[in-house]
Amino acid sequence: MTKFRYKVSAATGKCVLFTDLDGTLLDFETYSFSASQPYLQRLIAAGIPVIFCSSKTLAEQLSLMAAMEIHVPAIIENGGAIYLPYTECPADPSAEDCGTLIPLGPPAFEIQSLMFKAEQQLGIELKSYAQIGPAGIVELTGLSFSDAERAGKRCFSETFTATIDLDQQLALQHFFSQRGLQMQCGGRFHTVTGKGVDKGNAVRRFLLGPESRHRFERQPSIGIGDGPNDAAMLLAVDQAFLVKNHRQQWAEIDLPHLQRIESTGPAGWIELAEQLLATELSDSPKSPAHSHQDRLKMPSWCRRK
Repeated sequence: MTKFRYKVSAATGKCVLFTDLDGTLLDFETYSFSASQPYLQRLIAAGIPVIFCSSKTLAEQLSLMAAMEIHVPAIIENGGAIYLPYTECPADPSAEDCGTLIPLGPPAFEIQSLMFKAEQQLGIELKSYAQIGPAGIVELTGLSFSDAERAGKRCFSETFTATIDLDQQLALQHFFSQRGLQMQCGGRFHTVTGKGVDKGNAVRRFLLGPESRHRFERQPSIGIGDGPNDAAMLLAVDQAFLVKNHRQQWAEIDLPHLQRIESTGPAGWIELAEQLLATELSDSPKSPAHSHQDRLKMPSWCRRK
């Protein structure tokens, strides 16, 4: 593997890594983190902030953190809110006071109410998570019942599982857009959020918002994902990396600073983590955060369109 150095100002510190979960940090089919966990823990131990950035709920992400024996900041529900952990507390999906939640979109009950109106007006049965309940989520996803319960605990979005054709998709998009909402297609299902809510805006809030900018604003940002749902996040960071998806293909994302990793999912994530762990701080004080002058040099396992 070709090694490279990541040059940042000694006064600036290390990078901050925003990572997608399903299909990137986690195996797409099994949701396993066994391969990536040691590298994730090494990144955190090395002082490199890692931010989870996913469509998963806070309950899901806290459960994952607890299983991985970490407690990190997170963007939940595709940018519906930001979670900032209390450093002295472990990740606990059953606790209500292990961190601060910053809403960036409307509450789920408002979204669910408008989805019900869409069903009535358009004659489409959406089969939302709230409607099918944990048992229905288990049947469709293969998750355990407890994991399905956590997936259904949506606070700033709602997921629906119905298969829709193009005409229905366009009708729903128009309906939601007229009411301040938007619909996004994830890896398996569709999710409805507030208009303008996405991973990219949440990343910018992380880096520039008053709640967290003192921790992250002077650190160059890196993002890694696997699908179209990650495009907004990858656009918002200084350096963007795309792993191949479970079909052994790169998602159709076209960004000028995007670097494509040859490996799939967690294997590609590990390659980037290894490179970050191998980097050294530059002695030069010239580079401010978010400068595109100091970049990760292109390793052999990346391609650029």
